[in-house]
Amino acid sequence: MFFTGIFFCDLDFRRKAHPQPLEMDSSLRAQIHGIVRRLYQHPSKLFPTQQPRSFDRASFVNIFQDCDSYVVSQKANGLHMTLVFANLPKLGNFCCMMDRSENIFIHEVVAPADFFLGTLITGELQDDVFYAFDAVSYCGRSLLFEFYEKRMECSNRISEFFDGEILRFSGKPLFYRTKKTYGMRDFLANFRSISNDDGLIFMPIDKPLTKTLPFKWKEKHTVDLMVRFRRLESSPRFAHQIVQPLGIGNVSLEQTENCILLSTFDDLAGPDLSIVDFCVVLECLISPGMCVVPVKFRHDKKSANLAATVLGTMRSVAENISRSEIVDMFLSISSQ
Repeated sequence: MFFTGIFFCDLDFRRKAHPQPLEMDSSLRAQIHGIVRRLYQHPSKLFPTQQPRSFDRASFVNIFQDCDSYVVSQKANGLHMTLVFANLPKLGNFCCMMDRSENIFIHEVVAPADFFLGTLITGELQDDVFYAFDAVSYCGRSLLFEFYEKRMECSNRISEFFDGEILRFSGKPLFYRTKKTYGMRDFLANFRSISNDDGLIFMPIDKPLTKTLPFKWKEKHTVDLMVRFRRLESSPRFAHQIVQPLGIGNVSLEQTENCILLSTFDDLAGPDLSIVDFCVVLECLISPGMCVVPVKFRHDKKSANLAATVLGTMRSVAENISRSEIVDMFLSISSQ
């Protein structure tokens, strides 16, 4: 039996629901946040998944020596989102996405009734496709302690059901896909890109993602930093200061005149004297000299990377594992 997300009708169980407006009262938002925490079995966090750590030389060698214990996938250049199917008295059955700034986007969807018993999927939103990379709960059954392979099997079941358009928001169709993972020995022969290349993710197949740190390799290394913008007295320009995370040493921002993003912001905000002092998360490219160059405002995030993540990424930059080295390692195991 099928029910429509947001509400159902006994007389017409395939009736299309209309998306709820984004403006929702604090009580409803808190209830949806509560569902996410319950499915994650976490008292406070809404995104308690493990963030991948950057390769260093030791982990690079160890993973390829134990290659049959890992799968590899593309680190797509999308937005990290949580997809939820659940039920609330005020909404009935509903489907929503939530970004890392805790913004909630309600979608219309027709899905099996069991989905709304509690299904939580995390993934990346890339253009009009949601690429699932982890299943936390499926049809009311917690997958938190299941191995990664088992969790992705549940996501594949969702992909099989939604063979085509599944969500619609403000008239825009969205599609559900389970992100493709590859055995490491078969990766070079079978890999197909899904977005602008942003690196690779290496995940143990017999571990739960919420309990194990996956590894990542990137050719260009970025970190997310909280930066304070403070207007200089009697000047249209801003001073910029990294305020989060603490404990990352003498990392400095590229000077404004050399950074297109910051200089453009200065130019656009120049005449608006109401913009005086604020903080925002910036995605920053780490240069070999350990200076960071802002490349993107991350309005989808409320906090910076942890200090350990930033320091680990800086070590990866220093150790400089190149694309050709990665390819050579894949070639060596594919021929075994």
